[in-house]
Amino acid sequence: MSASIKFGRMTLIENVGEKIDRALYPLFNLDLQVVEEGVSFIPLKSEMVQIDPGFTLFIITEIKNPVFPPDVAVYANFINFTVTREGLESQLLNVVLADRTAELQYMFKTALTTAHEHIVQLKEVEEKILAAISNDIDEVLDDESLIENLGISHQTSKKVAKALSEVNNSQEEMGQARAIY
Repeated sequence: MSASIKFGRMTLIENVGEKIDRALYPLFNLDLQVVEEGVSFIPLKSEMVQIDPGFTLFIITEIKNPVFPPDVAVYANFINFTVTREGLESQLLNVVLADRTAELQYMFKTALTTAHEHIVQLKEVEEKILAAISNDIDEVLDDESLIENLGISHQTSKKVAKALSEVNNSQEEMGQARAIY
């Protein structure tokens, strides 16, 4: 995989389920690129790999209607080769909507990314809280970092709820635009 990335080769991964190895996520999110002296690098497992602009990744699944996590779905283009009349209409409608409602699509993807970031942040805070609680039950009430993390968790959960609400609103607006066409 590293050689394909470095030399700009097309790479094909077959028989993928609905879960994709987290080690591949930097390939989807090119915002993680590090540019040094005009050369782009991405983190892949434990090393930084030089990325050639010609690198293309294809992932094939036999699942008829796969649902991937938001952090993958935001950065990937999906092509469904299962052709039925309804499926083709849906795909063509998606192309038209992508052209006509680009701003709405951008808002949806942004809201989805924000929600995912807040959820990841919430999980990190929850892990800190659980670690603090598991240390010594007698010191729980005196642990200021625990109390601070509980506050952060509360605020982050509000952010998650707000971001998910924005995602739902964007989905409804996209549904209304879809109904028009």
